[in-house]
Amino acid sequence: MNGSQAYRALILAAGQGSRLFPLTEDLPKCLLDLAGKSMLEWQLAGLAAAGVRQATVVTGFRADLVEATLRDITPEADHLRAIGKKLPRETVNGESIGFLRFNAAGAATFVAELERTMRTLDGTSLWYLSAINRLAGEGVDVRCASIEGLQWAELDYLSDLERCRQLATGWVEAQPR
Repeated sequence: MNGSQAYRALILAAGQGSRLFPLTEDLPKCLLDLAGKSMLEWQLAGLAAAGVRQATVVTGFRADLVEATLRDITPEADHLRAIGKKLPRETVNGESIGFLRFNAAGAATFVAELERTMRTLDGTSLWYLSAINRLAGEGVDVRCASIEGLQWAELDYLSDLERCRQLATGWVEAQPR
């Protein structure tokens, strides 16, 4: 697929699959287990691997089960929903390390939001991620990337210092001599 186009998919998941009774008496065909994943999960994974960033799932029979499954399996790890210092702990699954990357349009959107934020009464007391939070809340496509397994460390407290020193020592030792 051409990387410059945004591909979308439509998955028809409305059927019961009556020819598969009794397996589908109370379970939609798209949720049948196929080697540990449902057919719907396999479809979404295949589409994502092909570069499809948005899929619409049409539901019908037992839409409640399909929608619940989608909430559980939809990869949201790269889509920012909210960011802030006072989010409920049960809604948080990551941490900002203060490293941002934008394309040209994203940078312009971010700068415009920063300027708007700074012009509010409490603008000077807000941090830059307040602008990102507002954009995400307005439905702007803000994405995240996992740094799990990469060589990084937070340096906010004295207890972080030793980890940072160990990491930097490893970088020095890895340099060619």
